[in-house]
Amino acid sequence: MPEMTETQFDSDQFLKLLTEALRAGPGSPQWHEAVNQLKNSSVADADEYRMLINAREHLESGRDYRSIRAGPEFTRKVMSAIDQESAAAAPSAPSAGIIALLAAGGIVAVIAIVAVIWYRGGPPQPSPSDLANIVFAQTIVSTDFTQTQAIPPEWRTLGLPPVIASRSRGLGAPQVRAGVGDDKDYRGGGIYSASGIPPTQTFAFEATIHQYRVSENVAVQIFITDTPDFDKNPKASSPHELVCYVLNGTIIIAKPDGSIQGTGTKAKDVNHIQIKLDKQFVLIENDGQTLYSGTHGLAPDKARYPGVRFLVKPSEKPLEDLTVHSVRILKP
Repeated sequence: MPEMTETQFDSDQFLKLLTEALRAGPGSPQWHEAVNQLKNSSVADADEYRMLINAREHLESGRDYRSIRAGPEFTRKVMSAIDQESAAAAPSAPSAGIIALLAAGGIVAVIAIVAVIWYRGGPPQPSPSDLANIVFAQTIVSTDFTQTQAIPPEWRTLGLPPVIASRSRGLGAPQVRAGVGDDKDYRGGGIYSASGIPPTQTFAFEATIHQYRVSENVAVQIFITDTPDFDKNPKASSPHELVCYVLNGTIIIAKPDGSIQGTGTKAKDVNHIQIKLDKQFVLIENDGQTLYSGTHGLAPDKARYPGVRFLVKPSEKPLEDLTVHSVRILKP
């Protein structure tokens, strides 16, 4: 293509026409107009597209500011299209108003549930069965009487002092010789905790009792009292106590008011009696078998003192029909 003079096409109007022709493409009005103007020059035999490109390059040589660039309207349209696609693809985030409404709805639901619970009698009340789900893992006191020759200081004696039975049989009944008082009456003696347990403390008192033979001459009582005063009667009982005792092959429960619970359970050769106690309820078991479950009747504001007591009739020899091998006080 012969070289065009600077004056022939050096105008912003013609440069704009060439640019629009190249953008619009062949067949467009801009294209035809630009081609006709060039054909009127000395380049009439040139290929149309090549002709336009050459003319455009000639005008742009040394003039970068005249290069083809997207105008502001083009940029605005592109960015608007991108925003529309992003909005369509991304899930809409909940507004602050929607979140506030959901939170308010949750609060109303909670209030409604609480109101229904109270209307139906209030929240679930504690019961003796709750004690069955408690694991008593911490030892407060533990004594194995088959491994000791004396009563440890953690325990105090009451009434007639019990003895350490022969042949490592554990803690045995005190000996009461015939001719002392009425031979038909029981006399008592045993041990109880040297330290009281607060009434708010949930705890368990365990005792392992061996029954070598069924006898009515000796009984073992596993008790918890809130009034540790044992010196006013021959049986050395306290004024207000919960008692589980083995007598004549039967286990019987007596509450502080003197009422007997149940019809009596047959005692085994080896009995693992456990009394689980909280502020209001008690659960008494023997080897996992429930003997009594309910209120214990002890004072709600007094310390509790667990203990073991033997009731024995006068005899010329020690009575070892029943012995206590070990005792433990535990808490959760």
